[in-house]
Amino acid sequence: MSAQLIHNLPWSEYAVIGFPGSSALADWPDMSHEAWSAKYLESAYQGGGTPAMVAGSALDALLTDPTSFDGRFAVAPDGLDGRTKEGKAWKAENAGRDILAASAKAEIDATLPRVREAIAAMTPDGETVGYQTTIRGDIAGQQVQTRPDIQIGNHFPDLKYLNPMGFSSFDRHFWGSRYMFQAGLFFGLARDAGIESPRVSFLLAESGTLKPRIEVVEIDESALLACWAKVVERAQEIRDAIASPLGLTDCVKFRRIDLPVWAQKEIEG
Repeated sequence: MSAQLIHNLPWSEYAVIGFPGSSALADWPDMSHEAWSAKYLESAYQGGGTPAMVAGSALDALLTDPTSFDGRFAVAPDGLDGRTKEGKAWKAENAGRDILAASAKAEIDATLPRVREAIAAMTPDGETVGYQTTIRGDIAGQQVQTRPDIQIGNHFPDLKYLNPMGFSSFDRHFWGSRYMFQAGLFFGLARDAGIESPRVSFLLAESGTLKPRIEVVEIDESALLACWAKVVERAQEIRDAIASPLGLTDCVKFRRIDLPVWAQKEIEG
């Protein structure tokens, strides 16, 4: 296994074909192989999507690359009706940019200083804060990459803008999620790139409010080692599938139903 840290890599050079990341690893068992290949090997992720994803990307941009914000996002004026002549003209003028509701922008503006406060508290005197460090590596012949939002020495915090339910249930839903694979990639690839004793945390910011909760959740080393083991296992599964005679072509499968334990007990009386 080998890896490298790349600083100041433009997004256009990060979002390229051939380097699946945490979302790809997490999605592998829940999609057909052909659909997975089309999404993660034959096209490059460009961002965007739901209003929640747009808000998260906007907060990320204001923190890590504020000069990019105006080119990527437009804030819809309060009361704008997209069906009117004025609304259609505004949409045309802002075509190509992700649209934020004015209320969402106000929530982001209230959150950003608290996020910066958390980062300042994590930063030792004299240490430099870096943003969007790309880490690329090779696991069992499968190229992978990840891009932690923040780097403070050997510490890699990642910003997550979560709704209240996601914020409160982060720990409970971590294992097996995309965040587990993300933590594993941060840890394992940073270590393979020569970072000694890498630390990983998630900087949680609550969305949907002008008075957000902010928490920094550090993942302990024993959990990080287990996360990395899951990353390696999943990367090897993908590599083995690609190298198999069928490749990523799906075939019809036959199986018996696998009922949960409580249902099986009810059947057995």
